[in-house]
Amino acid sequence: MSLRDCLNAAVEQGEINSRQADELHDYFEARFKKKRASMSDAEAREAARREVSEELRQKAKLKARNANLMEAKRKELLEHVANHKTAVRGRKDPLDAVLTKMVDYGTSGSSSMHGREYAILSLALRDLAAPMARFRQRMATGMRMNKADLKAVIRELWGEASGNPELKAMADSLRNVVEDLRQRFNAAGGNIPKRDYYDVPHTHAREKIASTGRDEWKAFIRPLLDPNRMTNPRTGELVGDANIDASLNYVYETIVSDGWAHRTPEARRFGQGAMANRHADMRFLEFKDADSWLAYNDRFGDRDVISTIFGHIKTMARDIAAMETFGPNPDAQIELLKQVVAIEAGKSQAGMLSKFGKIPGMDADKYAAWRIDSLWQQLRGVPPALSRPARFADDVRNVATSAMLGATGILAGLTDPTN
Repeated sequence: MSLRDCLNAAVEQGEINSRQADELHDYFEARFKKKRASMSDAEAREAARREVSEELRQKAKLKARNANLMEAKRKELLEHVANHKTAVRGRKDPLDAVLTKMVDYGTSGSSSMHGREYAILSLALRDLAAPMARFRQRMATGMRMNKADLKAVIRELWGEASGNPELKAMADSLRNVVEDLRQRFNAAGGNIPKRDYYDVPHTHAREKIASTGRDEWKAFIRPLLDPNRMTNPRTGELVGDANIDASLNYVYETIVSDGWAHRTPEARRFGQGAMANRHADMRFLEFKDADSWLAYNDRFGDRDVISTIFGHIKTMARDIAAMETFGPNPDAQIELLKQVVAIEAGKSQAGMLSKFGKIPGMDADKYAAWRIDSLWQQLRGVPPALSRPARFADDVRNVATSAMLGATGILAGLTDPTN
C-alpha cells in the first residue's frame, strides 16, 4: 500500500483530516526527492519514512502534553465554577465565576487572566527601564529620543557589534526578556523555536500592503530576505531561491485577506485556533540582517521600532496569561465554560434571570454567553470588522475619558510603556 493510500485510509477512519494528510504527503515527498540525489529510491524512501515518523512522534508528544495541560485546566476551572461565590452576597454564581477568571480586582480570591497579564508585563518592563528611558517619546512632539542609538541596539540584537557597551547592555536586556517570555510561553503549551539572533517578529500594515499591490510588495521585500533560512511549514524543507516567489505570493494573499484566502470551509466556528501555535506561525519570513528588517519595518511595519518591540512583549504577556489561565487552547476552554453556565441557567431558569440581570427580551443563557464572549474578545485583542471606524471611535473615547478625568490623559501617556 502506498503512503497516499495509507493516509486516505487514516482520513476515512477519522484519525487525521484531509489537510493533515496532504501536509504529511508533502512532507514525505520533499524529503524523498532530496535524498534521491545520493541514495537509491528504496534507501531514500526508507530514510524519508524515518524522518516523517520522528516528526510525527514529536508532534504526538506535544499534542499529548497539551491535552494533559488542557485537562488539568478543565478540572481546575470546573471546580472554580462549582465553588465560586460572589463577593457581595456570597452566593454561588457560575457566570460571575467565569467572568472573574478573565478579569478580577481582588474580590474573588483567585487569580485572573487580566491580573496575570499585567504581572507578566510588569516583570518584563522592570528589566527594560534603561531602554524605556533612553528611547521615550517627547511630550510635545511624540518623537523618539536617541533614534540613532535605537538602530544600533537593533543591530546588536542581530549580533552586529556597535562598540558601545551601554547599547549592548540594552540589547542584552531586550534579548533576555524576549527569551524568558518564549520559554514561559512554551511551558504553557507553546512551541516557539529558539533563534540565535533578533527574535521579535515584525508587524504587517495590511491596508498599506494591499494598496501597494502584490508585485510592488514582492519587489521590495524579496532582496531583504534570506530564502535559505526560510522553512516551508508544510514540508519542513528550506524554501530556497527556487520557491521564494510562490511563497511570497502565499504570504501576500494571507496578509491582505487576514488569513481567509487559504482557509477551507469547515462545519465549525472559525477562531484564532490553538494559541499555542500562534507565535511559531508568525516567524516564516527570514530577513538577511538588521538593516533589512529595519527597512521592511519602516515601509510596511509599525515604523516605530520601540512600539513593535513592546507590542510583541505585550502580546506575549497576554497570550501567556490566557494559556496559563485557560490552557493551550483558551478559545476551546471558554466555549466549554459558556456551556457550563448555560446548563446551570437552564436548570434553574427563573432564579438565574434575576441573578444575571439580563437584557430585556434576552434569555439568561444567551445573555451569559454574550457577556463571556464580549469580555473574552476584548481581552484577546480581537480586531473589529471595520478597523478605521474603530480607531476613530477609540480616539473619541480616549479624548472624552481624558476630558472627564482631567489629568488622566497625561498620566496614561507617562505610564504607557511604549511612550
